[in-house]
Amino acid sequence: MCVGSSTATLTTQNFFLVVRALLSESGGAVAGYEPPSADARHHHEQPEHDVLDRLARAQDAFHAALCDSFNTPAAMTVLSDLVSLTNSYIARGRSAIRLAPIEVVARWVTRQLRMFGLGEGAATEDTIGWGSATAASSGSGADAEVLRHAHEPSN
Repeated sequence: MCVGSSTATLTTQNFFLVVRALLSESGGAVAGYEPPSADARHHHEQPEHDVLDRLARAQDAFHAALCDSFNTPAAMTVLSDLVSLTNSYIARGRSAIRLAPIEVVARWVTRQLRMFGLGEGAATEDTIGWGSATAASSGSGADAEVLRHAHEPSN
């Protein structure tokens, strides 16, 4: 994800919009927490474990890239790859995904991009995405519209 790459930026922006819309639609998860079921388990299946495992590997690779003379291109590629993998998980459809792993990934990617100075407005712990100097980063009507269109079949 080169900073100048419009495709990577658009993919990342769409990722953030879809994540915020999913969270808004669900009433908003809090920092990746979904209440466990009656048996006190989260019931993550293999796809959720795969996303969380990829996040852990991305965190290690991101750290290694920064320790390698602050290798920004490699670090941004790590973020781009993680966003792509998570987008593939989201594409499974609302009934086949869990929000907790998605939210954890989105918040971590947001923090790393903010570390590079990418984003607008004040960043809070609840910020997902680039932020905006004039709008809150939580779900909005525009986010809901993105989610509605994301579920429409493409021609």
